[in-house]
Amino acid sequence: MQNMTLQQVHELRKAQEDLNFTKSIYLEFYRKMAKHAFTTELNNLIRGDFNRVDVELHIPKLPPQTTQEEYTPMLQVDKMVELYDAVNKSLL
Repeated sequence: MQNMTLQQVHELRKAQEDLNFTKSIYLEFYRKMAKHAFTTELNNLIRGDFNRVDVELHIPKLPPQTTQEEYTPMLQVDKMVELYDAVNKSLL
């Protein structure tokens, strides 16, 4: 940078100004295009401009239960555990 002539500095400045101008044009164009795309998509969703398909919910049927499970009260379970422990102790 220190060894540049005045002519080179002017050329570099012009190149930097052109780059800044191109960036600003690109960013302005990008903002407009993004806004347009998102606005269009949102309007389509709001207005319902999409095809609706009647959907049937397919739920698989469960096989019929042949036997009803019997309810076992906890008192009976405790007695079964006691019997199991007693049998195991007597076998050992």
